[in-house]
Amino acid sequence: MTTAAPRSSTGRVLSYVDRLNCCDVVVNVPHSGDIEQVILEAQACGVPLVHTDDEGIMAEAVGAGGVLLPACDIGTGRCGERIHHVAAADIADAVESILKDEGLRCGLREASLENASRYTWTAVRIGACELVERCLS
Repeated sequence: MTTAAPRSSTGRVLSYVDRLNCCDVVVNVPHSGDIEQVILEAQACGVPLVHTDDEGIMAEAVGAGGVLLPACDIGTGRCGERIHHVAAADIADAVESILKDEGLRCGLREASLENASRYTWTAVRIGACELVERCLS
């Protein structure tokens, strides 16, 4: 099955970044995981983010550029990982708050852009090199 590429009203094929920029908010509530690219991709576009608060690396990556939702239940996966379950009502409330509150939306947009700017390839390379040097010394 082939799906047609999303197009603008003028017929131009929309890129991934174009589609992100069409969003009023991005909702990403994974149960578990590491840093997901969509966090930084949405923030680099200045799109407010609703995300699972894993109290760990994902929450750190979201920073002040998103609304972090606490888990209503934390289970354990097959490999021992923590599984975070976010209540649907909490997701809906967060999205509604962002859409209705222009001040919140603008603040999240500014914080998103600032947060994403910390994750340049240069910064990641330097951080990785420093970590390897610490581990080897």
